[in-house]
Amino acid sequence: MLRLGSDLADVLLIGATTAMVEGLRSVRSDRQTLDRRRRHGLADVPPTAVVSTGGSLPLITAPPAG
Repeated sequence: MLRLGSDLADVLLIGATTAMVEGLRSVRSDRQTLDRRRRHGLADVPPTAVVSTGGSLPLITAPPAG
């Protein structure tokens, strides 16, 4: 069920700290997810929203090392 909910999400939410620590990259759908999203009239990849409790995000000018 969790996979189905993720596959059909209108938007992906990620916490700002998680995004920074894990070096958030673009989201890619596997074939099954892509087919499912298209059958339901959704974009191939949902937009990503980064949320922060502090109301601001640090400016990142270069990708994280590693």
